[in-house]
Amino acid sequence: MPGKTLVVVGAGPGLGLEIARRFGRERFNIALIARRRESLDGLVARLSEDGIRAEGFVADVGDETALKSAFGGIRLRFGRIDVLEFSPVPAPEGDADKYSPLTLDRATMDRLHRVQILGAITCVQEILPEMLERGDGTILLTTSGSALHVMPVYTPVGIVMAGLRSYALCLNEVLAKKGIYAATVCIGVLIRKGDPFGDPAHIAGVYFNMFKTRNRAEQVIYAGNDLNVLHDEDMAQRGVTWERPK
Repeated sequence: MPGKTLVVVGAGPGLGLEIARRFGRERFNIALIARRRESLDGLVARLSEDGIRAEGFVADVGDETALKSAFGGIRLRFGRIDVLEFSPVPAPEGDADKYSPLTLDRATMDRLHRVQILGAITCVQEILPEMLERGDGTILLTTSGSALHVMPVYTPVGIVMAGLRSYALCLNEVLAKKGIYAATVCIGVLIRKGDPFGDPAHIAGVYFNMFKTRNRAEQVIYAGNDLNVLHDEDMAQRGVTWERPK
């Protein structure tokens, strides 16, 4: 099918849908990957109402075989893949107390590592050969505030998010020389429709602007000084760009 294609991994009715809409308005084909067919069908229907070409592909991001199969289906349906956006939500499972650094167990860490780190690596490896061959492409890996800030209540999430952030920045360092743009978006706000800081439509615009400008390896979205951790001038010295809601 002609046109560029965006793949949203971990697609949901909030940010994933709005990223799909934003790119879809620019005539991108949209491929959505998520665990449940019913959810995917609903998202595809909503995008179709906006005149956007979209299709859902079922896969658990933590299942390498299923994930590779989904990408095979995407290539059959749309051909080339131009943009990868990776944002599965690391939702707690079981006892929330296991998210404490004092009670964190291996099973919890294994699950999050399989989805957030190994899942991202699988996705990147699925699309990287064709991007290297073309000398073009975009990879956007989504992290959270716990990748930058100490949040003991989210200890295992912080561990994998920090790792995912490092992976994205390492990709950027190597791939920029090959014409491929890799970056990370760190979301330090609550994503909620109508929220002055975390409206998903606004955040989706940040993703599209990064795709267009390709001028930063990292974008941090926050609500002002409510995180109460690092000041703007400190982050500027580290080469990080803050994005304040308009």
